[in-house]
Amino acid sequence: MEIFIKTKTRSINLPTNHLQQLPNAKLTTLKRYLLTILATSVTFTAIIFSVSCRCKGIEDMQVKTLILGLYENNSYIVRQNETSKDCIIVDTALDVAEMIDYLKDNNLNPVAIVLTHGHMDHIFGVKPLRKTYPEIKVYIHKLDAHMLNDGNANLSMLSGVSFNTDAAEHLFDEPDILKLAGIELQVLHTPGHTPGGVCFYNKQANVLFSGDTLFAESIGRTDFPNGSMEQLIENIKTKLMPLPDETIVLPGHGPETTIGQEKKFNQYLQ
Repeated sequence: MEIFIKTKTRSINLPTNHLQQLPNAKLTTLKRYLLTILATSVTFTAIIFSVSCRCKGIEDMQVKTLILGLYENNSYIVRQNETSKDCIIVDTALDVAEMIDYLKDNNLNPVAIVLTHGHMDHIFGVKPLRKTYPEIKVYIHKLDAHMLNDGNANLSMLSGVSFNTDAAEHLFDEPDILKLAGIELQVLHTPGHTPGGVCFYNKQANVLFSGDTLFAESIGRTDFPNGSMEQLIENIKTKLMPLPDETIVLPGHGPETTIGQEKKFNQYLQ
């Protein structure tokens, strides 16, 4: 995998104050108290980057990483190879204007949005993408499907700004393999952050899109409703750690890592 990165280094909290940063949010004292509790997270130094990479496998899979929105979500535009115009989007963000500009500037055709889970910072961009690309299809795990139109479940109600969008066109579950735009994504169900949280693995390129399941030297938060640290760690150990050490992990927030790095340095997995 060849990676071309333009970087700057800064300290960030992932995912600190996610719900306080919604546009136009008016918070009551009780809501602010709840959000203060929910905002506790692991702090680490991250490399903020926009990355284009060639994943060397059976095909030259192309991955474009865009860091978007107030929560600095990693959203991925994935193509079968560098000449492909059809693409898929892995997760959205609060603001996808930059993504839409990139798609238009490069004359790309997004055929699907595949979601790692249903929290609002990952699904907020579904609505504007559907408006811009009416033929695009949305894929989400069956246990998180209701979060697309449930402001309590997707946590947007905690901010006072409820978000909802139309239901997904397709629901999936492990051991499904999604075949979209010439790309195969193996569904690995990794609940613990949310009940329907998943990772997507492409064996040919040896790349894992880990959403908010696994971060560089950290794991997803489990203090939200229906979260479970025990369940999350068990799923990471049994479903992700058996992957090859050289597997490149592209998470929902923060810098990329590898399975081998996480085996050695992730304190939650020791």
